[in-house]
Amino acid sequence: MKRLLALCALSTLCLAALRAQQPATTSPFKGTFVNKEFRINLVIDADSASITIPGLSFLGPTNGYMGGNIYGIWMVTSCEVKGSTATFRLSNDQGADSQTIRLTPAENGGLNYEAIDGNEIKRASGRKLIKIPTKLFFEKQ
Repeated sequence: MKRLLALCALSTLCLAALRAQQPATTSPFKGTFVNKEFRINLVIDADSASITIPGLSFLGPTNGYMGGNIYGIWMVTSCEVKGSTATFRLSNDQGADSQTIRLTPAENGGLNYEAIDGNEIKRASGRKLIKIPTKLFFEKQ
């Protein structure tokens, strides 16, 4: 009986050591991503609220934000990961508009972005605000 308990303890220690040696899997929905064509940044962490939005630190940590060459900063208000797809709900810094987006991993480590139910996110073009495309590609930085 003592040998059996010792063998179980040893096998548990060996399994723990093997797990510690394996690299941790990283979420495809964590990091900084850039759309170079429209100069839009997407900073996200779907696993935890760990990102502070520049200029809005009083809000505390969130799951991310979108900024760059768009009108205002769009912060993540909720996110849900199902399989290989993540759905993010964004709201602009004024709280007037919101947008749901779907992100799917691309083969090269980037993300494919798709606006759900139309698009509310706009960018300045000259003296006008125009909507960004409903489908974009973001490269991982």
